[in-house]
Amino acid sequence: EEVVYAGRRTIERPDKPSVSRGWQTDHGFLFEAHPDGDQVARPILAAGMFKHEAAAVHVSTGTVYLTEDNVPEAGFYRLLPKTPGRLHEGGSLQMLAAKGRTDLRRGLKVGQRFDVTWVD
Repeated sequence: EEVVYAGRRTIERPDKPSVSRGWQTDHGFLFEAHPDGDQVARPILAAGMFKHEAAAVHVSTGTVYLTEDNVPEAGFYRLLPKTPGRLHEGGSLQMLAAKGRTDLRRGLKVGQRFDVTWVD
């Protein structure tokens, strides 16, 4: 049985909702939502556990781009799925890093450019 710790919260078996709480608690996982509502919500574990703000899928590659909502620090991520369109099969989560910069929150000019790299 896998146990994940998030701050002071403990989430047991993140692949299944807790009987007592369901997924109606802060957990930090990303879920795939189906408009027909016929499928059980399961967390996409490969997308990591953090304060996800938004996610967008690049249709032709299946890459998922994610933003983090963690004040005062946050990141920009991408999930490279093992199989495009099948996010529950896992993949590689990477964070974007600006070369030579540790903080992009201050001292920047509009339109300023940076060399970047994806970090595993």
